[in-house]
Amino acid sequence: GTFSGSVEGALDAAGITVGEHDTVAPALDTSISDGSQIVVQHGRLLTLTIDGQTREIWTTATTVDEALAQLGQDPSAYKLSADRSRDIPLDGLAVSADTLHNVSVSDGGAAAAAVASAGKNVGDLINEQGIALGPLDLVSPATDTALSEGLVVAITRVAKTTVTEDVDVAQPADQTVEDSSADAGTSTVTQQGTAGKDSVTYEVTTTNGAETAKTEVSRTTVTPA
Repeated sequence: GTFSGSVEGALDAAGITVGEHDTVAPALDTSISDGSQIVVQHGRLLTLTIDGQTREIWTTATTVDEALAQLGQDPSAYKLSADRSRDIPLDGLAVSADTLHNVSVSDGGAAAAAVASAGKNVGDLINEQGIALGPLDLVSPATDTALSEGLVVAITRVAKTTVTEDVDVAQPADQTVEDSSADAGTSTVTQQGTAGKDSVTYEVTTTNGAETAKTEVSRTTVTPA
């Protein structure tokens, strides 16, 4: 109850102080009558850091979600340091927001999986997803490539192993020696030829689990041909 005839007087009577960042409806100099309704929204200082850029904003929004919406930002487009529904206290709040990129990741030839990442580049994305890379694995595009909406990242798994196999060695070609003691036009087998066997070590390269190269690195005779 108040004997005042204005919004400002009613607020004084209620002990409500209006700061420069607060809003009052209707205005302070508006006349009031019995049953009038007055709405006061207190300003709150929101320290907002978006993708590393910080700015201070006074807002009458009471939650992080509402504040971002007032700024024309879609809260779902960011990874926030505070819950979207968190209240902004009268003494202010600091919030960091990193832009989310919708990208796809194909690992080892598997079908691409859609993920949302707040990383700055492909390397950040790989770390976020907990993907371990081997020393020979390939990443396309490169890990320092900036993330962008719809980017497709492919990880090619490359491995090299050594295997040892026994391989057949063909029987040598016949060798003929002239024998002056033999009748002309006759021949005699003095040593029957046979195939041999070698132990061969190969370096095998696999790409996404499929063999793509096989190189001989050493050979040892097991049975001479």
